[in-house]
Amino acid sequence: MRRIRRVPILVIASCLFFQFSINSVASANNSSPSDSSSPTTSFEPESTTTLPPSPLKASDIVLISKIKTKDPVVFITIDDGATVSKNLARLLDKQQVPVTTFAMPEMIWRERKWYRARQNMTFENHTNSHAYMTTITPRQQRNELCVANKLIKQIIGERPIMYRPPRGSWSEENRVAMAKCGLKYAVLWSVVIEKDVPQNIMFRKGDIILFHYIPSLPDALKIVLEKLKKQGLEPALLRDYLK
Repeated sequence: MRRIRRVPILVIASCLFFQFSINSVASANNSSPSDSSSPTTSFEPESTTTLPPSPLKASDIVLISKIKTKDPVVFITIDDGATVSKNLARLLDKQQVPVTTFAMPEMIWRERKWYRARQNMTFENHTNSHAYMTTITPRQQRNELCVANKLIKQIIGERPIMYRPPRGSWSEENRVAMAKCGLKYAVLWSVVIEKDVPQNIMFRKGDIILFHYIPSLPDALKIVLEKLKKQGLEPALLRDYLK
């Protein structure tokens, strides 16, 4: 009869402990933030990760299109986030241009290295999927805003406090969703700059200037910065002028 070799219980226990340790380390490594894995997009209405610590009331929401100030400043805001470039980075970094970015989380994630490298930029809410907020239900509105806030916080490390409705599709109903998601300021604009900059354009103190992340942005922004300097104005960070 073949003799069965018995393995000491202590050896078995040691092997199991070793395997458990390896699995635990692997699990911990997989769960840590990584540039190779996209942030989670699940929406949990009552989760502390999607709702702000101190929810606002709808009556707290402030709608602005221009800032009242005596300072000779304007505010550069750029939407969507689809196209960024080395030329744009050089312009922003060389002149230290303060920028408020209203981009969808997917766009920020796709170009996260570029965005994270900008030292004088804040990231605000432009919905999660560029939804027109006047055409969807209140719950969908809340989903769009809260999910975008959660994802931007995961990517950048700071939660947005402003919201810009895509194409300016603003409704008073949006105030409720904004309050639930901790967004106090609904930001429209007073000046729009597309591909071409009008030669005779005049800017005024407190103007909120709307650009888009498109291929022509570096050239258009350079022209605007030159005009601002000639008119005795300079860009400022929008967050610094919100109370």
